[in-house]
Amino acid sequence: MNQNNSDMFIAPERKTSTVKGTGVQYIPGHTDAFVDHVLSHFLQDADRIVDLGGGGLRFAIPAAQTGKRVEVVDLDSSALDVSFISGRVNELGKCNLDADSLTPLITPVKSDILEYLKKDGIYDLITSFRFIHFLSPDQLKVFFDRAAQRLKPGGILAVSALAAEENDAENIIFSLTVPVDPENPMYRTWRDNAEALNVRTQQNLGEFVHFLSRDYLTALTENIWLNLTDSGIYSTNVVRGYVLTKQKSGHA
Repeated sequence: MNQNNSDMFIAPERKTSTVKGTGVQYIPGHTDAFVDHVLSHFLQDADRIVDLGGGGLRFAIPAAQTGKRVEVVDLDSSALDVSFISGRVNELGKCNLDADSLTPLITPVKSDILEYLKKDGIYDLITSFRFIHFLSPDQLKVFFDRAAQRLKPGGILAVSALAAEENDAENIIFSLTVPVDPENPMYRTWRDNAEALNVRTQQNLGEFVHFLSRDYLTALTENIWLNLTDSGIYSTNVVRGYVLTKQKSGHA
């Protein structure tokens, strides 16, 4: 690739959520080191790839530039339009994308993420960036269980999400519809971050936003044959990347 991958991070503010009743997936115009980490570490050995909530094609375009085929699932059809997004990037002078060569490699799927994961199909790599922290506790369990079923043994699930403070064993949930104690230090961190400013501009938000600790995610996934490791990569001061590997013996 000749350009910095972050140059393609130009999606407009999201007006449609990736799961009905939930929020946006990432900040427009913001770089994301974890996306680049996944592209450089896990893409080469993957043949079947799906990006969940991947509207804006921040992951799909650089993946397709390497010759990989990528399915991209989102409810926002305009955010899946390869020609439109390529044209937007080119207009801004960030890089020169060839939509004609990218389009055959990117398969857009307009769908609710959780509904999509019900379908048959086994993948080498499943990605979801800045999305799962908007799911309810029950939806989170469904997401990981269905994603695990769609991964081949040894397959990778890469997710980024709002992260709890270091060594915090609890999942912190802030309701978007109920006032929160303004003196809560974690809430102050959230409130003052650009991610929160973006969320407050969105429509069709659900009731939850999570700060997900590693311990919480480990407990959520250990019984469904997913081994979680913290990438140690923050794409903002509150968004952290996690890599989960499907164990060789687990449900398929």
